[in-house]
Amino acid sequence: MNQERIHRMDQRIYSGQMYQRPIPVFPLYFMAIRAVQLRRCKFNKATAAQIRVFWGPEFGLSRTLAKNSGGNNVLIIKASRGGGGNGLWDKDTLEANNNSGHMWGYLVETVDAGLGQINAGTKFKVKGLIYMQGESNNSGQAAIADTRLAALADNLRSHINTNHNNSATKMYTVAAEIAASSSIGNRTLTTSLQRGLANTNSGIGFVTTSDQPLKGDDIHFGKNAKLTYGNRIADAFNSKTYVESKNLLAGYSADANPNSPIPDPSGLGFSFAGNETGVGVEDGGKRAWRLIDDSNASNPGYRTELIGTDFDKMFSSGWKFDVSAKVVEGGGLATWSVTQANDPGWNLNDARNMNGLLLERINGDELRVSISQGQQTFDLGAGSADEFHDFQMIGKANSSLFDFYVDGQLRASNLDLRNGNGVDGFDDILQFNSGSTGGTNRDVYWNKVSLSAIVAVRRRR
Repeated sequence: MNQERIHRMDQRIYSGQMYQRPIPVFPLYFMAIRAVQLRRCKFNKATAAQIRVFWGPEFGLSRTLAKNSGGNNVLIIKASRGGGGNGLWDKDTLEANNNSGHMWGYLVETVDAGLGQINAGTKFKVKGLIYMQGESNNSGQAAIADTRLAALADNLRSHINTNHNNSATKMYTVAAEIAASSSIGNRTLTTSLQRGLANTNSGIGFVTTSDQPLKGDDIHFGKNAKLTYGNRIADAFNSKTYVESKNLLAGYSADANPNSPIPDPSGLGFSFAGNETGVGVEDGGKRAWRLIDDSNASNPGYRTELIGTDFDKMFSSGWKFDVSAKVVEGGGLATWSVTQANDPGWNLNDARNMNGLLLERINGDELRVSISQGQQTFDLGAGSADEFHDFQMIGKANSSLFDFYVDGQLRASNLDLRNGNGVDGFDDILQFNSGSTGGTNRDVYWNKVSLSAIVAVRRRR
């Protein structure tokens, strides 16, 4: 990374970290830890070799956090190690044998040293923990990747609260998907369990990285990938209030935090598939995530998993599917789906069931909306495709029936979920995409796609 780009780092971001790799024994007595100093994040003190070896997502993270800092200083404390399983970071492992679990000891000493450099009397809060671990987990460690992550977050929060005036009470943990997450079984299991933990724990988020290219060694991310997933991690922190709201089951909103940059859906737990990722845009004062496909071949889009308890909540309390979008060219699809195995009582007719909206630009400037694969179709009139529109499907509790609204106006009543036949590859997910069919480009601005329970319930993502 050249010096010009390094110097553009926002000067409210500070870094406190140690470059020396610790020996696998604790206690650690490194003078570098004891004498750590906070420095503004110009990073021009580090050599090119040091940047390649030691810097990960901090650049992208810092830049995006700075835009939402409200003028406050931000401190990043980094503790890292190459290789090794999650047992190295485990408090109980260290306490049982100080020749193991040494990274837990290193972590708390590094955190204490960094927080200790903050001027006396300065008020601060520890906002979050970033965790990216698992490529080297063995089978036993992979099998408990979720409990080890939860324990690490709980133990670190407790340590900071005890030693630093309860400053980590609201600490939020973001787990970033490891590199090569699907290359071998242990990595796949690690990723699945970490994502599942985020889905059920409101104190933990998950950021996907699987769409980012790896270096030639097929295990490390390059510079651009690190910048990208660093931005996504910041999006997860900036969007926490929206993502962890109690009635949201899964969703994306470009307005998740109006005071921060437009978030990448991958920072809100969605996985990307396709050949061209989206980009944040503003159109007529409306924020959105733009998905465009110029290839006429692929189907770029984002999806996130739904689980059985999500459907249970929808059935027992009612549900709402919210979409806000503008079709610039072609069209796009936003749906949620459920398989018969997770049917909570709707008595679905098909082994898989998909419900949602197909949006199409027709006759030049007219928007056509089709519900659940043509169950009903509405043409919104001349000029309608040149504007954003809000769509809602609102389901009744303990029933397969739902009503459909366009821009707050009721357009159809008592439609039936059971008429939404499923499609292979769309099982138990929430998704939105902008793909192409024979010779037709598609370009859609997505402001919001979300699925919620009607009443406040313990949420998952």
